[in-house]
Amino acid sequence: MRYTRKEVQGMFNRLMKIMNKNISDATQNYYYLDNNTCYGGYVIEEIEANTGSISHPFGSLRRGNKEMYLSMLMTNQALETIKFNQDREKEV
Repeated sequence: MRYTRKEVQGMFNRLMKIMNKNISDATQNYYYLDNNTCYGGYVIEEIEANTGSISHPFGSLRRGNKEMYLSMLMTNQALETIKFNQDREKEV
């Protein structure tokens, strides 16, 4: 399968949604999927609203389309499983 920029961005949006992270409101800290092919691909950045400082909460290693997509997919599936198990424990 070929992984496009659109698919990687979609997976990033789903991951941020399940983590309840902000990706659009610049008045508070937000997350951004930075892509620069000259430097090796994608990296997730957290940008602080007050100072504009940038950190890399998932590491500073840049990844290509396929590697970033699959990394986020695995993380997304793990978080969904944890959330599902927590919800199931609440019911018991």
